[in-house]
Amino acid sequence: MRSVILEEDKVRLIETEKPDLKGNGAIIEVEACGLCGSDLVKIREKAKNIKLGHEVVGKIVEIKSDTNFKVGDKVALGHHYPCFECDFCKRGHHSQCQFFKKTNIEPCGFSDYIYVTEGHLKNTVFKVPDTMTTETASFLEPLACCVRSVRSASLPEKSKVLVIGLGSIGLLMG
Repeated sequence: MRSVILEEDKVRLIETEKPDLKGNGAIIEVEACGLCGSDLVKIREKAKNIKLGHEVVGKIVEIKSDTNFKVGDKVALGHHYPCFECDFCKRGHHSQCQFFKKTNIEPCGFSDYIYVTEGHLKNTVFKVPDTMTTETASFLEPLACCVRSVRSASLPEKSKVLVIGLGSIGLLMG
């Protein structure tokens, strides 16, 4: 199986083992993965041994789960999920949760296949409607970032804001 990683200051395509289904969870065949601005920052800053890609759309090819997902479902997903119990989670700052930081997809979004846990399936995996294209579905994760930003801003109704930026986040915010 192929995966893309940032290794020794270069983006490399490597051969790696296809992930196994460990307990409850799913194996997803990746159909598309968006290139996030955070991936570009990691590349520009020459981060070492980083797995890239987290804006994933794919098809479930193997599953053992207490959810309603099944083999053949097309899904879009978030790459982490929080504990929902720590002080950060209770204040709505899920990305600061220590558990959140430990729940990445395996091995990475720029892989032929990924493993997601039961926690992912219950919290951050969404079935893609048949009427939605794969490309459109790949914007689920960045759109979720926009929604989180708007909610965190706690702006009064009918507020006017200025959005600066023409990347996917800036365009989605507009």
